[in-house]
Amino acid sequence: LGQKAIKRHEEFIKWMLQQNETDMVVVLGHSLWFREFFKSYLPKASNHVAKKEKMVNCGCVAFDFYRDSKNVHRIPPDSIKVIHGGFAEKKKKDK
Repeated sequence: LGQKAIKRHEEFIKWMLQQNETDMVVVLGHSLWFREFFKSYLPKASNHVAKKEKMVNCGCVAFDFYRDSKNVHRIPPDSIKVIHGGFAEKKKKDK
């Protein structure tokens, strides 16, 4: 992940965790940004589709995000719920 993308993720997380008046944040963005975000904050051992595939156009997913006792940011894989569309499946190439 490029330095610019890491910095954007970190800035977003800092902002998100400062939203003390709500327990929910709605975010709109590009599917590649979300894929990289999932790659960064899902556990390394997780094989979740969100780490491999982009969200479809106009796709919507919900997930939990937290900072653990060691100050590490995490997305629990089982918290990811497809609201609309979900993740694109790679098309198999015809031989």
